Amino acid sequence: EDDDLSDSIRKPTLRVDGAATMIHGGGEYLRFCGMIGQTSSNDVQQNKGGTSYFLKFDEGKSYLHGSLPSNLMNRLSREEKELNSIRYLSTGSMLHGSSSIESDGGGERCYYLEFDSGECWWNVPSSQGEHDRDLQQIFSEVDVHRVAFGSSSSEIIDASASWIVIAKDGSVFYRNIPQGLHDTLTAR
Repeated sequence: EDDDLSDSIRKPTLRVDGAATMIHGGGEYLRFCGMIGQTSSNDVQQNKGGTSYFLKFDEGKSYLHGSLPSNLMNRLSREEKELNSIRYLSTGSMLHGSSSIESDGGGERCYYLEFDSGECWWNVPSSQGEHDRDLQQIFSEVDVHRVAFGSSSSEIIDASASWIVIAKDGSVFYRNIPQGLHDTLTAR
């Protein structure tokens, strides 16, 4: 093991040992990996293209490839919160009918995050109308374990955004999910 890696190395390096991928500089265990979406045009120009993702390690370190939604980055900056303080993060795509599109594609996007302190933030842009109130109420009243935001597709009957919330007590709340996922959830 390379325990004497320089602290100046910010980007984790990946190495494959057998079937496991080791991420030097992160910690012994990866606690969370969240796919954020496509990187912005600015990231592509800096050769950081592909998919944005956020990693959180057991020793409290985190790593971001690409960029977070601009509305989340703005709030983190305004509230003076560090990326390392995020325990869990889920982001959604640009909402159907959203009028807040920025040049980097960040725009107004859904997100839910929990900090190491237990504090939670979320944003569900108002273009969702009635669905916005339902999800806001769930986030306000439920001890959330995981969230997945979907997007409109031909599999989904309603053109509004889809989502699924899993509470820490195992309860599941969802709206506008594909029929196959609905059937699986209701068959359990």
